[in-house]
This record gives sequence, C-alpha cells and structure tokens, in this order.
Amino acid sequence: MKQSGTGQRPTLKTIAQLSGLAVTTVSRALKDAPDLSDDTKKRIRAIAQEIGYVPDRAGVRLKTGRNHVIAVVLSTSENISDLIGQMVSFLTSALSQGPYHLQVIPDLPTQDAMEAVKYLVQTQSADAIILERTQVHDPRVAYLMQQKVPFVTFGRTAWAEQHPYFDFDNYAFAKLAAEHLYQRKREHLLMIAPPVEHQYTEHLVCGAKDLAASYDKGFTVLESANNDDLESKIMDEVVAHIRRYPQTDGIICASTTASLASVKALDKLKLKLGKDIDLFTKNSSPFLSYFRPEIFTAKEDIESAGNFLAEAAIQAIEKPELAPMQKIICASVG
Repeated sequence: MKQSGTGQRPTLKTIAQLSGLAVTTVSRALKDAPDLSDDTKKRIRAIAQEIGYVPDRAGVRLKTGRNHVIAVVLSTSENISDLIGQMVSFLTSALSQGPYHLQVIPDLPTQDAMEAVKYLVQTQSADAIILERTQVHDPRVAYLMQQKVPFVTFGRTAWAEQHPYFDFDNYAFAKLAAEHLYQRKREHLLMIAPPVEHQYTEHLVCGAKDLAASYDKGFTVLESANNDDLESKIMDEVVAHIRRYPQTDGIICASTTASLASVKALDKLKLKLGKDIDLFTKNSSPFLSYFRPEIFTAKEDIESAGNFLAEAAIQAIEKPELAPMQKIICASVG
C-alpha cells in the first residue's frame, strides 16, 4: 500500500484517498473521536503507519494550540536499571491508540536539571511534561506550576496535593521488607537508600525505621553511599560497614544497582546469602531472582505506572479544570 514515486509527504488527503473516507473523518479518527468505530480508527491508523504519515506539528499547533506531544524527562544516570526502558515502552503503548506521541528528553548528569524543562516550555515543544525522580522541593515542579504548564510526576513532592502524580508506596515497601527480615529472625538491618533530596527516600527510611521500633530491633541507613553511586562504591561501603558492624544480618535495597553491589560485597566477605545474611529489594524485572534466587523481592507494576502517567497527562492537557489525577500503589511480593 505504501505510496512511492511521488516524492511528496503523505497527508490526510492521501489517507482519505486510500481509505475512501472523507478528510474530516480521517482527521477525527487519528484524534480518537469517540463517535467513530474502533474498526474505522484502527484501519485509518494502519494506513497512516503504512504510508509513513507524520502530522505537521506546526500546522496542528496553529489550528488547535496543541502539537499532541507529551514529553518525558528521564535520567541518564549510569545506574539506571531496565525500569526506565520499561517505562518508555509502557508510556508509548498507552499513548499509541490516541493522537498523542511520546518524546523522550534525556536529563544529562552534566547539565542543570532545569535546562530540559525550560527548553520544552520556552519552545512550546510539548503539551504536557512527565517528570521522574522527583525531589521534595523539586525546582522543575515549582517552575511548571508557576508557568501553568500541564505536567505529571512519577513520585511525589512537597506540593503533591496540587499536581497529578503516580507513586509507589515506598513507606509500605520498607515496612514489608523489614517485617519479612525480622520474621526470619534477623536482628540488625542495613538500608541502602536513595539520595536524601528525593521524596521517596524519606518514605523508605521512615517505613523501615517505624517497623524496627515496633519490633525493638536494629536498623541503620548506610550513610557513606546511596543508590545513585557507582556499583563499585556501594560494594566497598557495604563491605566496610559489615566489617565494622559484623552483627548486620539483613539488607534492604531500593534499586537493582544497590542489590548487585550488596551481593558482590557479601561474596567478597565470604558471607552466604540466605544463610549468614538476607537481602530484600525492589525488583522491576525477574532479573535479580534469576541471578540469585535467595534474594527476597517485591515487584513494582511499571505497566500500571506508565498507563496512569499517560492518562493523567492527557487529562491535565484536555481537562485542566478537573482535580489532578493521583495514585499510589503498593509493590507485590515475589
């Protein structure tokens, strides 16, 4: 079906001619008009994909004030796990049946975190922005609220009541992890936490600390390294901590990198995982369980996160008068 030889960019009229439908019907189908049948919309999208149709963003913005782009600003840290790849995949899938397209903007460690967000706002490159790895007083969120630009966050902030967000219940995860380890007769737990500026760090630490107090057991946060450090540094600091406090018999991690570093530290210390010491961690993929079945894990539903973030971003664009969409879910064991 793909057109060739014309040298011209496919347009709505091209799709109309191939489908036998009116240009207005084609346009409405690509915008997911609710009164058109799913079969019609699927047929139009299939033709558009086959001929390589790409909307003229400048023209769309002139007509509607929107360019039907949702941008997600993602960290490019060396320690980012496959969670980010999954997030992009699920966001793309969630948006694929409608008029919006996903644009991935890298948040480079070498640049000011505000640069990417300000560029998107000042160039009007996106109708809404999705942010991840939020801080308690995130300057990006403060800026977007001031500019009145639609956005949604993956994680909460100090202003969470005022904006849409999706978050995992990290307080509940930490309590779950500590409970599991204490039930296994572990007495002195160590947590490798994210950097202190992130909102979910407080949730993690408080969850485990509160559970430890109720059990009257030991709990410590590793002060000399965090999730964002290189794997080698985390490993060295875990080794140093356990040598200093050999009574440590349980570790709680919130990332794949910290988990792998902890396992390497135990190997270096010749401690047997599951016998001398236990490890409980988040696991966004089955990788860790395949790597070491002795690791206890709680799985976070990244697909639900992607679907919700996409839906919340669209509502923020199209129905700003509604209350912001907000959701918190718990991880599941295993």
